[in-house]
Amino acid sequence: MELTNEFTVAAPIGEAWPLLTDIERIAPCVPGFRLTGSSDGEYQGTMKVKVGAVQTTYECVVRFVEFDEEQHRAVIAAQGKEVRGQGGVTASITSTLSPEGDGTRATVVTNLDVTGRVAQFGRGILADVSNRLVKQFVAKLETTMLEPDPRPAEGPASGRGGATSSGSAASPPTSSASAAAPPGDDEALNLLSVAGAPMVKRLVVPALLLLMLVLVLRALARR
Repeated sequence: MELTNEFTVAAPIGEAWPLLTDIERIAPCVPGFRLTGSSDGEYQGTMKVKVGAVQTTYECVVRFVEFDEEQHRAVIAAQGKEVRGQGGVTASITSTLSPEGDGTRATVVTNLDVTGRVAQFGRGILADVSNRLVKQFVAKLETTMLEPDPRPAEGPASGRGGATSSGSAASPPTSSASAAAPPGDDEALNLLSVAGAPMVKRLVVPALLLLMLVLVLRALARR
């Protein structure tokens, strides 16, 4: 399944690209997501989603497979697995930035492979909820742009792990165990507040939880 999202941020591309490719700094902007660590070019995190009183946690792994600073294009491979269930999702996420006036437009194309009960639901529902989450993500992202980077001036070590590059591509930032950037929000993403009760009633709870994971992975891609 392929999903496409576009959004703009009120910052020139020279400022937007470093931030949108810095998982440490954008992790707190993703509803329900918490960055837990990194190793060998991979980022690990957890995603908490709840529907009413029911909460589910997913373990997520994200890594760059392509990173082209000259073209402002990055490709990310993402995986998520339900901690106490059989559901899971894999995604290939291609993000491209381009100037738009005084700001920057991001185009994100996500190819999804979903297992579990969420697989029975169509693209329309996934796209609708993802668009709602993108709006939340962008609002937090623009606030983050106004704040100073909480990490030491030298920043994290560079390196893209197994990512390939083209042109004058540079390495995406990777985190260190002692990085001071906020890891993310421990509060679970409340699906009822995002999608609304009518949509929730159309979905089985485990399916909705998987859906939220997909959306978070897509948000990470914009980093």
